[in-house]
Amino acid sequence: MTILFLTATILLPFMAEWLAAQMPGSKDGSVKVSLAFYWLTPVFGVLIYVGFGALTGRPFMAFAGSLLYYGGLTAISNVKYKVLKSPFNAHDFDNARNLYTYPEFYVSYVGWPIAISVIAVFLAAVGVSAYIEPPFAFYSALPFAYGWPFILLGWFVGLKLLGRIITVFFNEHTMARFGVTMDLNTDVARFGLFPTIFLYRLLLKAKIDKAALREQVHTTSLTQEKPADIIAVQGESYFDIERLFTLLPEKQKSIWPILRDLETDGVTTGQITVPCWGAYTMQTEFSFLSTLQNQLLGIDRINPYMRFAQKPVSTIAWDLKKHGYRTICIHPAKKEFFRRSDVMPNMGFDEFIGIEAFPDADLFGKYISDAALADKIDEITQAHYDANDQPLFIFVITIESHGPWANGRLAAHLDENALLAANPTGDREFSLYQQHMENLLTFYRRLSTDNPANASSSRQRIVAMYGDHMPALGTLFDAHNFTETSVDYLFWNSANSKGTPPTLGPIKVENFGEFILAEAGIDLTK
Repeated sequence: MTILFLTATILLPFMAEWLAAQMPGSKDGSVKVSLAFYWLTPVFGVLIYVGFGALTGRPFMAFAGSLLYYGGLTAISNVKYKVLKSPFNAHDFDNARNLYTYPEFYVSYVGWPIAISVIAVFLAAVGVSAYIEPPFAFYSALPFAYGWPFILLGWFVGLKLLGRIITVFFNEHTMARFGVTMDLNTDVARFGLFPTIFLYRLLLKAKIDKAALREQVHTTSLTQEKPADIIAVQGESYFDIERLFTLLPEKQKSIWPILRDLETDGVTTGQITVPCWGAYTMQTEFSFLSTLQNQLLGIDRINPYMRFAQKPVSTIAWDLKKHGYRTICIHPAKKEFFRRSDVMPNMGFDEFIGIEAFPDADLFGKYISDAALADKIDEITQAHYDANDQPLFIFVITIESHGPWANGRLAAHLDENALLAANPTGDREFSLYQQHMENLLTFYRRLSTDNPANASSSRQRIVAMYGDHMPALGTLFDAHNFTETSVDYLFWNSANSKGTPPTLGPIKVENFGEFILAEAGIDLTK
């Protein structure tokens, strides 16, 4: 029993740390391993083993639980790091709820056969152990017949009290004194993968006043008599792919005509800095709407929608409502994904329109097409102005181009082999991704330079778009030494369609909304 306990609480946790992907900083030695790593690792190992012991009542079943926890999370973290350059963290336990909403976003990277096999083996081991293994000795010595529920309840109550006591003394401020930076890769390099998971979990339970951030005061003023309609688009995984093309071998270098043509038609383009790479859309989304720099959110920077935005937050949508705007968010996906159904009203939107509004819409690949999304926006806009002259702010979150871009994804729509043969990178995933980007820019053109409503409307229209993050194509990018993390934006103002478009240059996503409002005739100061 002693050997089993030591294996589960010391050997297994340290072995899992050794097998986990090494973070930047630990590889080059720029981040020193904290001494806390060496005592936090076994301490949390004890908590895991004892927790499974209380749950199962049997020593080998508790070991199997510990093995599944450490082995499973190590494997998941390594896959996540390979794809997204980010390890598993405490916030990902909350993201597990999204497995029911869009399992393909997660399981497809691991593979359904592997995921099902791991679960089946674990359940089989538990079943065999429950049948042949006697319980812990103290279970049999209990003076009451059904002691297991009481032990389990006592464990959870004790764990809850311990967490409450710890969070009284440890919060974001006190943790910072011990070197916790809230930069995930740095903290994992310093404290280890599993201690960081626990530390972040404690921080998520700790209370810290962020009302000043959530309720930041925006002062706005109208600078023109009739403010413009605003359509802001968060383009799934969008960036100017010509930036990659310039790094290809000379004979493969290429231009991206569809984007260059938009620039000729008066669309301003440029790079925009976002807080994430490959995923975590909500970080960019929240920074754009709130005008808050992601790093200011502390532990909530990883997922602002999990805690921070569960209460009303000052945003550009609220600012526009003050000036009579009708505010609409459109996302042709399930509304509960990333808790958006809870969050969007807190962010100042009168309406949040999800996949329920697209019952017969065409798909392109797995998801609602950008063409169908453009149709819906035109439909909503037309119906709105048939009834009143209230200015509109429509925030659009596209989904057509969401990865992964697996072989056969577009086979029902086009010849994938021909698409690959014509692609300068010679990469199948990228050839499918680029087709989605072509569709996204066609969608943008429909809303802006080619929209017939612009010619007949007396109201100015602004159409802005930015990428939420780089596509998770790390293998291709690494092969061509493409290490940039910023994405790109497009900006078009009907008032400048025949003149010189505004010069913007590189910008941060938290500043983009302020620029858009100024172009619409609303000055915003903080």
